[in-house]
Amino acid sequence: MPVFRNSWMKAVVAVAVAVSFCGAAWAQQGKPVQLAPPKRLLPTPKSETPSDPAKPGVLQPAYKTGPRGQSLTTIPSVGARGIEVDRLQVVTPDSAGILTAENGGFGGDMWRGTTMSRAEAMLSGMPPRIGSRVLSGLVRRLLLSAARPPQGTATSDSLAVLRLRRLADMGDYAGALDLLSIMPRQGRVAALVRAEAELRFLSGDHIAACALVGNEVRRNQAAFWQKALAFCQLLSGQPEKAELGLTMLREVGEADESFFKLANAMISGETIPAGPLRRTSALELAALPHLNADIDVAGLATMAPGAVRMIALDERRPVFMRLAATEQAAKLGLFRDGALVKVYMKAAKALPAPDAALEEAWSEQDKRLAERARLIAAATHAKLAVAKAEAMSQALQSAANDGIVAATARLLKAELAEIPVSLGFKWFAALAFRSAAANSEFEKANAWLALLHRSAAMSEEDGVALKDIEPLAVLARKEDVGQNSLPVLSGLDAGRQVLVHALLTGLGQSVPPERWLQWADEPASESEAPMPPPALWLALKAMNADGNKDEPLAGESLAGKSLAGESIVVAQSQVSQTTQRSLATAVTTQQLGAPTAGTRSDIDHKAERVLLMIRVMGGASPGQVNPVVLGEVVRGLFVLGFKSEARALAIEAALEAGL
Repeated sequence: MPVFRNSWMKAVVAVAVAVSFCGAAWAQQGKPVQLAPPKRLLPTPKSETPSDPAKPGVLQPAYKTGPRGQSLTTIPSVGARGIEVDRLQVVTPDSAGILTAENGGFGGDMWRGTTMSRAEAMLSGMPPRIGSRVLSGLVRRLLLSAARPPQGTATSDSLAVLRLRRLADMGDYAGALDLLSIMPRQGRVAALVRAEAELRFLSGDHIAACALVGNEVRRNQAAFWQKALAFCQLLSGQPEKAELGLTMLREVGEADESFFKLANAMISGETIPAGPLRRTSALELAALPHLNADIDVAGLATMAPGAVRMIALDERRPVFMRLAATEQAAKLGLFRDGALVKVYMKAAKALPAPDAALEEAWSEQDKRLAERARLIAAATHAKLAVAKAEAMSQALQSAANDGIVAATARLLKAELAEIPVSLGFKWFAALAFRSAAANSEFEKANAWLALLHRSAAMSEEDGVALKDIEPLAVLARKEDVGQNSLPVLSGLDAGRQVLVHALLTGLGQSVPPERWLQWADEPASESEAPMPPPALWLALKAMNADGNKDEPLAGESLAGKSLAGESIVVAQSQVSQTTQRSLATAVTTQQLGAPTAGTRSDIDHKAERVLLMIRVMGGASPGQVNPVVLGEVVRGLFVLGFKSEARALAIEAALEAGL
């Protein structure tokens, strides 16, 4: 790929870079005293999301809009007859949801054929981190969907509590609070009350959280509430009371040494090692912004999404850690596009001005992070399209070397949209195609591809570029792959050939045995990913085989119909006026996938199938998953009717493989 073509172009980008970077305590055992609301709470690092979604005139970042331009988390109608959530007979915490089949939800029958015990097991077994942004978006939509609960009685925590906790695990605190806001408040079980307190702490709303703790601790002596009380006392500058509570907790046998260590660090101000942060309790995660914690940047690749999100937003952290955390947040889909860019650019502004002597002491990783940030800032501030393209081409090439093309493409999404698809930018076409495919903008990707086809007939260099993106182009083409002849891909090693053909198989293409046998004798890679547990793998194979029928997709929404004559509507009396105002602007910080029209309603176990795919993937990013497993997961999405998501997952895997 050419770099700067002449001196004036280099000067334009250099100027853009310069512009961007210059410049209630325990009184007696068993009898807690009444807790008053905290008078002073320690500040929490600013989030891009306003804390009060119900406040008039305040808008939070929204999900992608639905077919009619509505927010996917906005309930379609609020009127005298009530709020129609889905055609549900009785509104319970387990059935409540803020997405319907019309605006991106899975539909009211998504648990059909699944027992309550099985649903609980699948939700409980979800990994703490989902490495694929495509699958994360699907799981969020599943968890936020209004649907009839599975058949049977809950054996442990209710389905509602499990849904809220899985959303919290994914760092989607605003989405979980939106979901909680439409669950009937009267008669909530203790686990739901605890889930609300945890979400308030995690979202930084400490005043509401501590008020809830103050009310609940009077009647509930469970260890969680006593620890939450001590945490509130620490936040409000009452370390003596907190120490007394912690001492009494130890005396009654509480063995949560991790929490005690964090609480003592908040009191003393000492720096402590943060540990792997792969799965932490809500209180431990909420304490992170108030600790001097020694965090390993290398651990970001396996860190819990909530911890990644907090580090990206924490202005006290070193700038390189914030930049790396924001790139991980982009990869995991933790922020919507606009908010993601704001968080990244805020961290980028903290970089020192370019200084060769200073940078000599930086690690190679820090140098690459700084270079990418400066190039992205240059692309953002450049006025000329050619200067934007030059800066973006270098940033994307740097990202390719670090295996984060898709994340960087998200950061540059708005800037990429300003580059015209024209022969003047044919030198940028291959990178533009990869970026558009990474962002699931397949029409734009096909336009760049068509430009490359035209220019390849006139230029040998453009022909080489076209050949280089051919594997990705096969996966990204708009029409069903199964309707086309199997392409012959050259220039790929055996491992990548197997990956591409496995993904094509998932997308409906038939691959003959003789083609597989071409690569059968190639030595296996030492880093080849293992297969999942046999029971999970065989279950997915069986479900895909059962659903792979020729029945047409259901093109009409379930919202206008009822199964077995049931009608399920949320009564006006069940939703407070405050909740109604909240629903009018209900949004979350995450970037969900666009709604899929016509997903199949004739298949049972719809939600269970998607959760099984997550279990089979093991929470790993697509580039770390065995190609055989990837192909079957893509096939499973294709069978369910999630064709655009299946293709997006295939693209995600191919980009991580360097294609």
